[in-house]
Amino acid sequence: MSINNSDQGFHLMPGRSLIITVAFLLAAALNSCDRSRPRVAEVKVCFISNISNAPVFSWKTLAEGGFTQQSCQVTVSDDPDRIELSMGNTWDSRKVESANSIQFMYEGPELENGKQYFARVKVWDQHDKPSKWSEAARFVVPLEYPKDWQAAWLTYDYDAEAPLPIFRKTFRIEDAANIRYARFYIAAPGYYEASLNGVKIGKNVLDPGQTNYEDYTYYTALVSYGY
Repeated sequence: MSINNSDQGFHLMPGRSLIITVAFLLAAALNSCDRSRPRVAEVKVCFISNISNAPVFSWKTLAEGGFTQQSCQVTVSDDPDRIELSMGNTWDSRKVESANSIQFMYEGPELENGKQYFARVKVWDQHDKPSKWSEAARFVVPLEYPKDWQAAWLTYDYDAEAPLPIFRKTFRIEDAANIRYARFYIAAPGYYEASLNGVKIGKNVLDPGQTNYEDYTYYTALVSYGY
């Protein structure tokens, strides 16, 4: 709303007030239409096998009234800038007729073990009304044992009466300012807690899950952003 300052006091400018009112009503109508569009949320990526690096996607759709997913599209990229433009330079499923939202299989080229990728999802309802693209979901392809593992076990002389050990290493990285994130792969026949520069990495506790340690052990991948 525009206000004119004159010697007689403050006066509203009727013409401009009308334009602003119309613009406000138009914006409100557009926002109402936008809220009626289905919205994709909670995109999750998992790997159902330790011998396959093909991910499986799942998501939830938030919509007003009755909603039935008629079609969907999933894009995957290894470039965070491209995925923000919904460009699937790694894989693009294109629009496919499918009501599946819990086990949508990746069908693109083989992904690289240990590499980070991003995925976005779009759906269409029973009236062929499209949703917006979802937020990008970040995921990392699991390592394959034993070829992807180069680490050695850290150990100590066990003493049942002694406190649990702390393994610590100091190192410097000259170009640390150019590193966007660091990923730690940790396996342990027992539980561990990892920290970097005195700050706990991740939110999990009692990692990794318990197994028959004589046969195998799980590992977890922890990521630290900014340090």
